[in-house]
Amino acid sequence: MSVAWYDDVGFFFQPEDPARTVIAVEVQGSDLSLYQPRQDGLVWSAVPSPSFPLTVYFKDRKEIARIANLGTSEARLLSGSLVKGEYSRAIDPRYIENLAYLGDGNWDYMMLDLHGKVTRTMHYKNHARHGVMKDFNPDGTVQGVIWFDRGKVAPAPEAPP
Repeated sequence: MSVAWYDDVGFFFQPEDPARTVIAVEVQGSDLSLYQPRQDGLVWSAVPSPSFPLTVYFKDRKEIARIANLGTSEARLLSGSLVKGEYSRAIDPRYIENLAYLGDGNWDYMMLDLHGKVTRTMHYKNHARHGVMKDFNPDGTVQGVIWFDRGKVAPAPEAPP
């Protein structure tokens, strides 16, 4: 049996059935109120989902947009519209994540420790990771890099001769 997810609804079918007749349905809803921000300004929140990761964006505690699969090659704006600016999210008592929306699906991402030191940077194009992601040591030196091309890990570009 196979399953096709649409939002948080799974449709089960036999893969050899060309008509894809639905045999069963499973619903796995999320309570989005659990991800409401506790502060004003531009804020983002990641909502875990079995079918796809959902990122919800808020302005002054009111939802303004949703993106499915942020960072991946399947990223897409589902609803609303985004305001240019820096969106913040606290993910752990030791770190802060900032997403600066530049417009047209372009983002700059930065993770900082509580002392304001940058621990990770990356760029998004069309809401997907694109270019180099850099992780930094506490002294600011580069710890490692990963290259992305439209949301997928890619080989590092060759240096010109």
